Amino acid sequence: MTAAALSVATAVGVPWLRGPGRVPEWVAVAVWLLAAADTVADAVRTARAEATQGR
Repeated sequence: MTAAALSVATAVGVPWLRGPGRVPEWVAVAVWLLAAADTVADAVRTARAEATQGR
C-alpha cells in the first residue's frame, strides 16, 4: 500500500496521496526499530547470563 500510494502520487501528481503513503512507512520504521532493540536486549541478556555461568 505504501509503495502504491507513493508511486501513484508521484506519477499522477496527486500530492495528498503522499500523506497516506508516509504513515505506513513510518509505522514500519518504528516496528523495525522495536525489533532491532529487542534483538540487542536479547543479546545483552544472553551475554550476561553466559558471563554469570562462567562460560
